[in-house]
Amino acid sequence: MPEHTITEKDDPRIKFLEDKLEDERSAREIITFLATSLAMPCGADADDVMTNTLEFIGYRAGVDRVFVSSINRNNAEKLFEWHSPSLVPKALHLEDKLVPFESMIFGPACSNSRSLLIDRYSTWDHLPPAYIEWFEKSGATSAMFSFYGSQSDSEGLIVFEKHGDNYEWTPARRELIQTIVNLLGSYHRRLRADTELRESEQFLKMAQAAAGLVCWEIKVGQYIRVFGNYFGTIQVTDRIYEITWADAFNIYVPPYDERVRAVVENAWRTGEPFVMEAMVKDGAGAEIWVEVRAQGKIGTENETRIYGITQDVDSRKRIERKLRDVNAKLDDMARRDVLTGLLNKREFTKDIQNLCTVFERIKRPLSMVMMDIDHFKLFNDSYGHLTGDDCLRQVGQTLAMSLMRDADSAYRYGGEEFALILPDTGAEGAMQVAEKMRMQIASLNIPHTKNTAADHVTASFGVATTSPDEAAKPNDLIARADAALYKAKKEGRNRAVAAASDETPAE
Repeated sequence: MPEHTITEKDDPRIKFLEDKLEDERSAREIITFLATSLAMPCGADADDVMTNTLEFIGYRAGVDRVFVSSINRNNAEKLFEWHSPSLVPKALHLEDKLVPFESMIFGPACSNSRSLLIDRYSTWDHLPPAYIEWFEKSGATSAMFSFYGSQSDSEGLIVFEKHGDNYEWTPARRELIQTIVNLLGSYHRRLRADTELRESEQFLKMAQAAAGLVCWEIKVGQYIRVFGNYFGTIQVTDRIYEITWADAFNIYVPPYDERVRAVVENAWRTGEPFVMEAMVKDGAGAEIWVEVRAQGKIGTENETRIYGITQDVDSRKRIERKLRDVNAKLDDMARRDVLTGLLNKREFTKDIQNLCTVFERIKRPLSMVMMDIDHFKLFNDSYGHLTGDDCLRQVGQTLAMSLMRDADSAYRYGGEEFALILPDTGAEGAMQVAEKMRMQIASLNIPHTKNTAADHVTASFGVATTSPDEAAKPNDLIARADAALYKAKKEGRNRAVAAASDETPAE
């Protein structure tokens, strides 16, 4: 019977789960990065912060250029920009100077979405000529323009460009970009005016809800302050909530409570950032997976703090588990014969080579059994191939159920031939196994009128065993078992014959 091998690329479920998992990872990483920046005190230079942020967004979102511009009345001024090192823009529009800005470009086309997509295939008759020229000179194949600020009075513009290959601006990616725009806008407003901090916090809460984030501040030995929905365990979520140090890690499921505590205390001593996964119990009592991520400690002496986030990653873990289960199932299917469910010949070849090497080294016996259904071609000719397939299935199931140890394995060698590998089994034990299986196959009482050994289906067995004193070569062991099988058939079939210990396979 032909073998059927199933690989990962044959199953569309694998590709769907991998793509979904990668999209979720990218979105969570970007939102986590931005939300963490918004939650932590800004001690670095604003230019460096924004440049690093745009670089991170560009790489993870898969775009080639990102820039931020402020809007002052009818002028737009470029503030920050990042582009891929491999990109040599044809024209860096919005240079470090004021340029005219026509607000009608975002008229009815984006009054609700606050964004506009332009690509090489767009119909742009409604756009001012200056902006058509602007886009064409950039060399981009597509660009997403997004405003931040109020609906009536926009404060800034963020542009995401893709050069070269076509880029699919899926609804999920557009939603992610809008979240990025909102967060970057919030950060920009923090730099411009402390009076707008409350609005920035509102954007942070939205990002936390979207990504399942909780931001926290720890002073080891004293308290943990959290901001956000602490997985349903805290009723007040619109302000900072303080938990005593004694209860700081009660939300974590044992033994993760002590593990997280130990990691935090170690970070306190060393100043090193950390990332770890743990399980928490939410407000409904359900156990969910989270990722705990922290920066190094900030401050000196009594003012030292550790800032970090705890993020809900339970959906990602479920997808990963499902992906592992599907992979394991496909791997098992690839190792087995489709008709009988036994291990296939490829697995036999691999196992016999590995086991011969191991048992030669440890000086222990290794036995194998070759089995053939008697006159199976005549059975197929008499009863048909469908009945023949059913016979093979029954024989395969009988072999599998007859194995008494986990270490023993049964294989479909090919056609009506089967094989057994019996580790740490001597010749006498292997003969007992073969004889037991011979009788169980005969007891199936499958009619076979053309069988010369009986009026029902029977099988012949050849047994070979390695000696601890000899080199265990896979081909020699197979040849000896095959020779013993040939001898069993020659002596009348429906019997088990052991190869002589000094028997040398015929060349």
